Amino acid sequence: LSNFACPKGSYCPAGQRIDILCPVGTFSNQTGRTSTAACQKCTPGYYCETNGLKEPSGKCQAGYYCVNGSADPTPTIQDYGGQCPAGYYCPAGSDKGIPCPVGTFRPTVLATKINDCHACSPGKVCNATGLVAPSGKCAAGYYCGANASEPTPIESSSNGRCTLGHYCPEDSGFPLPCAAGTYAPEKGLAE
Repeated sequence: LSNFACPKGSYCPAGQRIDILCPVGTFSNQTGRTSTAACQKCTPGYYCETNGLKEPSGKCQAGYYCVNGSADPTPTIQDYGGQCPAGYYCPAGSDKGIPCPVGTFRPTVLATKINDCHACSPGKVCNATGLVAPSGKCAAGYYCGANASEPTPIESSSNGRCTLGHYCPEDSGFPLPCAAGTYAPEKGLAE
């Protein structure tokens, strides 16, 4: 018995030459282990789909996240992970979702990359991370193009105070021209 070393991917009860495979959802990359406690839960972001693994089977699939010894690259049991939630994206190997950035939102599950987050709709505001819908409207006297993060945005090529000769009611995605025969002598008019 003294020359016997329990192989990787298993454990051998003390004093025995019987190797017992580490269970699904775990792995062991060391020899000479004597109890099931020596089998590690699968690394977060990875899955361990069979018995007796020396290392995780692979990365969790993009659009999903894996935790707590997941045995599946697309877990459906919440304790082991799940679909990437709305408002987030999950590249391959995720152990949690990454929130869509300010100025964007994601209304559905299973996003895999930052480009799956939608630019905030014109006239709307997305002022936090991880949104599933725009968080508000552009303020009267201002216009908010795509990706707006404030209801009274700083001047840029697609956002700002309503321009001369135009008016911007609440929820404006762009300045509206004044009616024929009228004018707007100052910036920021709402009507």
